[in-house]
Amino acid sequence: MHGPGGFVVGALGVSGPVEELFADGARPALRAMVVEAAAAVSRELAS
Repeated sequence: MHGPGGFVVGALGVSGPVEELFADGARPALRAMVVEAAAAVSRELAS
């Protein structure tokens, strides 16, 4: 997440069993959701 001036002000992540998070074909949308959430927070901080 980036704040005014482009500085990194936070991070988001996912926790859980490695076997489930990195299994073949496991949750391909999960990464996209985390990226979208971080972008939304960055937009809020910029406004």
